[in-house]
Amino acid sequence: MWIWNGQWKRQNGTAAEYITLPQEQAAPLPDNVGFDVGACLGIPALTALRAVQLLGDIQDKNVLVIGAASVVSQYIAQLAAMKGANLIGTISSDEKAGMARRAGVAQTINYKTEPVLDRVKELTNGRGADAVVDLDFSSLAPMLGKGLVAPHGTIVSYGSNTMADTPIPFRPMLFASLNLHLFLVYELKQHDRAHAIETLTELLREDRLTHLISHRHKLEDITAAHEAVENGVLGNVVIEF
Repeated sequence: MWIWNGQWKRQNGTAAEYITLPQEQAAPLPDNVGFDVGACLGIPALTALRAVQLLGDIQDKNVLVIGAASVVSQYIAQLAAMKGANLIGTISSDEKAGMARRAGVAQTINYKTEPVLDRVKELTNGRGADAVVDLDFSSLAPMLGKGLVAPHGTIVSYGSNTMADTPIPFRPMLFASLNLHLFLVYELKQHDRAHAIETLTELLREDRLTHLISHRHKLEDITAAHEAVENGVLGNVVIEF
């Protein structure tokens, strides 16, 4: 089994030998999948699945994945590639570019050295991306009124580095008929989560996903695990017992 929302609105979470949860928060883990992979599913994989579901039909569409080397984006890229999307990803190093390409991203943009807006337009013949999956809305928002997204395009955002109020260019977004979806994986509707878990279970059973686990720590070394995450290591960090 694997679980979701282990700590959401609770004092303690899954960094423990035992945890008590409602039975509906335990999902089946196929026999061919290890518990280390199960530890990666509750937030990264479910977030990715819901994000890609919200994109709708992306066959042959240009999809921009912001932060394409993050653990969530690694799943997003794989899932979107399965649906036939042409993927563009933003990254910040050659190492991350390699990770993005291995996940299915065809074109990468180094946001530290390249103008993201100009490069997206260049890669889409000036039209803009048909869809964007975003992890930092505070950085994305200023570009939404400048043609980053094609008319009638879709933006799906599941996070922001700045949680303060973020202005959006409403008029150009309105006149371009853009679709904006915001969601928090902890607060998915029951049927949306059930659909995501069902899809994820089938993908796991068929061994169609790659899971990037970079660091493993024992429970007594949990401080080192947190420090690894805080220091920006690439990939999932898991606790083993």
